[in-house]
Amino acid sequence: MMWLVPDQPAGLQAALLAANTLWVGVHCPLALAEQRERERGDRIVGTVRGQHALVHTFRKYDVDVDTSVATPRECAEAILAMLDARPGDG
Repeated sequence: MMWLVPDQPAGLQAALLAANTLWVGVHCPLALAEQRERERGDRIVGTVRGQHALVHTFRKYDVDVDTSVATPRECAEAILAMLDARPGDG
């Protein structure tokens, strides 16, 4: 999910209060996001430019991954490592 207004993460967090939730920030440089947007062909080109600076401003994440420097496997391993490191999740 992408945050575009400040109330979105707070509302979702309240709805997921009883769930074991890990907040993951998925990042990449703007140039790469624009390239991916063009290559997908199912997006309005230019949308990512307006959203890129805003999308990660409304909450702190439990783990951040950068898809420009990490493979999908490395991103998944970082997420799983964070899950394993969380106390009390059994």
